[in-house]
Amino acid sequence: RGSSCLAERRMLEQIEHGRATTPFLRYGDRVRIEMFDRDGRSIFGAIDQKVVLLR
Repeated sequence: RGSSCLAERRMLEQIEHGRATTPFLRYGDRVRIEMFDRDGRSIFGAIDQKVVLLR
């Protein structure tokens, strides 16, 4: 089962295991989000982003 955000995932880990093991995002990490309907079709297309430092 997935989570809606990293903070939620880390909180569930703390409750279940006493500590969080999922790291927060770092520069260079990629995030891909996609949702499918019951027939396996992408509902809104994939969102694919890279974490970068803005200056």
